[in-house]
Amino acid sequence: MLATSEIYDTFIREALENSWTIEQVKLLGSDNSLVAEEKLEELIEDEGWEDSLTLERWVEYVEAYKKVNPIPIEVESATLGAITIQEDLSSLLNGPDSSWKALKAEFAGPAGLSVDSIRDIESSGHSVIYRLRSDTRDTGTVKGLVFGSVQSGKTANMEALISMAADSYWNIFIILSGTIENLRIQTRDRLARDLKTTQAIAWKHIDLAGEDAKMSASQLKLNSMGDYTYGMRYVITCLKNKSRLTKLINWLYSDKDKARRMRIIVIDDEADQASVNTALILSGEEAEQYEQDRKEINRLIVCLANGLLANGAEPDVEMQAINYISYTATPYANVLNEPPGESLYPKDFIHSLAAPKEYFGVNVIFGNPEYVDDEGHCLAPGLNIVRIVPKEDVDDLKKAHDNGWGASPRVMERAICWFLCCAAVLRSKGRKKPISMLVHTSGRGSHHNVDYAMIADFITKTSHKILMQACSEVYEEETARFTYADLARDFSTYGLLDKMDRSLPPFELIKDEIVELVSEVGNIKYADDEEFDYSGGINLCIDNCYSDKEADNGVKMRIVYPDARQLSKMDKAPVFIVVGGNTLARGLTIEGLVCTYFTRSSNQADTLMQMARWFGYRKGSELLQRIWITEEVRAKFRALSKVEANLKEEIKRFEECGIRPENLGIKVRAMPEVRKFALSAKRKMQMADPCDYDFTGYSYEITEFDSDRETLRRNVEVSESFLRNITKKSAPMAKGNAVVWEKISSEDIVEYLAAYAVSGHSGVTVEDLEVFSKWLLGPNAERIDYWNVAVAGKHNGPSGSWIIEGSVPLPKVERSKKSAIDGWIDIGSLRSGSDALCDVDMGALSSEKKREIREGGINKNVGQKRVVAGLGRVPLLLIYRIDSLSRRSSATRIPIGTSCDVMSFSIVIPGDKHVGGNVSAVWMRMD
Repeated sequence: MLATSEIYDTFIREALENSWTIEQVKLLGSDNSLVAEEKLEELIEDEGWEDSLTLERWVEYVEAYKKVNPIPIEVESATLGAITIQEDLSSLLNGPDSSWKALKAEFAGPAGLSVDSIRDIESSGHSVIYRLRSDTRDTGTVKGLVFGSVQSGKTANMEALISMAADSYWNIFIILSGTIENLRIQTRDRLARDLKTTQAIAWKHIDLAGEDAKMSASQLKLNSMGDYTYGMRYVITCLKNKSRLTKLINWLYSDKDKARRMRIIVIDDEADQASVNTALILSGEEAEQYEQDRKEINRLIVCLANGLLANGAEPDVEMQAINYISYTATPYANVLNEPPGESLYPKDFIHSLAAPKEYFGVNVIFGNPEYVDDEGHCLAPGLNIVRIVPKEDVDDLKKAHDNGWGASPRVMERAICWFLCCAAVLRSKGRKKPISMLVHTSGRGSHHNVDYAMIADFITKTSHKILMQACSEVYEEETARFTYADLARDFSTYGLLDKMDRSLPPFELIKDEIVELVSEVGNIKYADDEEFDYSGGINLCIDNCYSDKEADNGVKMRIVYPDARQLSKMDKAPVFIVVGGNTLARGLTIEGLVCTYFTRSSNQADTLMQMARWFGYRKGSELLQRIWITEEVRAKFRALSKVEANLKEEIKRFEECGIRPENLGIKVRAMPEVRKFALSAKRKMQMADPCDYDFTGYSYEITEFDSDRETLRRNVEVSESFLRNITKKSAPMAKGNAVVWEKISSEDIVEYLAAYAVSGHSGVTVEDLEVFSKWLLGPNAERIDYWNVAVAGKHNGPSGSWIIEGSVPLPKVERSKKSAIDGWIDIGSLRSGSDALCDVDMGALSSEKKREIREGGINKNVGQKRVVAGLGRVPLLLIYRIDSLSRRSSATRIPIGTSCDVMSFSIVIPGDKHVGGNVSAVWMRMD
């Protein structure tokens, strides 16, 4: 018999899965406590709940459950596209000699993946494999897309799909692995290491650019369709290079008998790089009259995917099956460049990968204010591991780069000191795997040389006493700024919270390790046996296309990590500081990355996201990871967290509607915060059209402010004047925690928005409000009957209520500001809980409508819930007066501490934002 706690947990879990809110769970699905008491009696009598359980104790139990089982902040995986394989493959995939079973054991063992992560990988593999075809001779090539977050484990998902496919129908796997040879080799070697030969499956990794250059396709041993006995499976890892792609295609068709038995899966890794056609895309009548021109790499991949020879001609033989799958973390170009047809557009399926619970991604590190719970608390506030590189550092770097030499900037030195401490901590704990720091300030090789020299000089020429003192100061400060408690609070769903170290050793216990590190600073060197020798202290590297050519004799300047056999011979973990640019910006893993100094920027979302090598898994170094970036770059990443989440939400919504990718244009959201920031290069999103101006279903709020008294006081006066004006037109009414004015004109709202002084640091800009005002007063005016205005908060704060002439007392709110921000104010999020529905008369609604409003959480999709409540043509302007005397604070926040109250506002537009759109959104034109 189940223990009562298990019964309670099952009830709560199933209720939440059925879209109950936490408040509904507390009331057992009832509308009030009286009905809930009756429901509780029924559960005690019928379901074996404890006789002594009271409603008060039940509420306490639910609160405790919520703390132990926090709400996840990542969007779950979703798949668009029809299932094409009706046969049940489970007996093949789970057989005793299956390749997938062997790989799963590898994941659970040496790879150290959690049970949940392996289950997610398996589920995603099933979602994709059942949408492939084992015979495409009649249907044409299957084309799909799999996308996940940067460094979130896409390779593991690729390996899972390959092993599952090997267990069933397919026999040749082609991996297109970027444009950099180091990355190709890294991918090739990982696949060779992870894909295990079993009694049923034997793997052969063909390197047509290396040892297998003279291998003939006639040597292939290809199993017949339906033959699941012992057989060979072939993996070819190919560079996206004209000569190599041409050789690969010609090789595949060189033996006609073998070619007709090939059942191929092409996996295009980093598919938004080189694979996308950047030639002018034809549309309309031009597309019907003229042949589409293509850039050479794209043309060759299109030939490969469509079963053509390298010259574009039809071959004499047809392969049994070709399936082409794009893999990328930044799919904007893949869904915004070319429509379906001969192109690589994923016409058959799109699968979004959920980020594992152990993954530190853009939502976790930079935060996403759009993820809130029922009480309005931000579920993704970001981690206090991001440090700002000041303008002075950037200026000093530029000067040094221009002059060809210079002293290391102050904050760069702090970052280096922190890295020395990190490496010392990890080595003192017995870590044997590599430990790395990334320095990325420019894409130019000459600048890398300058950075390298500055770093080497700082470490080797700074006096021992000064360096150790600097390390001690940085260590004491940083270990206090980010602790286990901070991680547990701000990333409560982290999968290894209960298994990680909860504290860091005192500086006294690591200083000897630092001394040892800085006593031997050198480079990776070539050894006689074609291996490499590594420094016992710090290995300094420059990774670009020129560094090895310019290196001293015997020196390997580009990063090459020791393999498992070499690591086993080392007494301590090897330590690396890697300076680089473009070659480190995609795919290549920086092993054991704990510290990054990054001052480079980009005006393209996909490029910037791919540069962020700090995303990933940090088992064993969770409390050590730090990122030094500029304020501009941090703001862009905070916006990109919303873009990525919104795209995954779009896929999830389309999945629920059963829509195929070939029948729609994926809409990708662009943000006001990055209005000068393209999703991808212009020639990579040629079929992208801006959506019509439509703010339906969206909400906006001001959360950044200037701190000078004059500006703050002006906004107080503007807000008070606005409220006095509307009080003459509408009598204010107290409703719960708010005071509400009804039937206010759009003209009054626009006048207030124009008078309010928006900070230059605000994510919502003056230009954004002007565009919104034009939308509001233009042709869309007929969609709106009138506005409601509310002042929300509480009356028992530090300075109580406030008054305007003719109104009832008005509430204030308490907010804290982020301590890491200096010179201006950032409160992170403004609106609380159900404020967006504070003007709704809940008592007048039916039980069904109340249920709809509570579904998924009272604070989710509030625009649509206003429609449910009968306010589908009534937007809401929420005004907040933030109490200057608020004493709220935390480890990462301090009291707002302004000289006068801070006025802010939130705008809520009714409707479904997915049905409408946003002024800053683009979609694929499907003509």
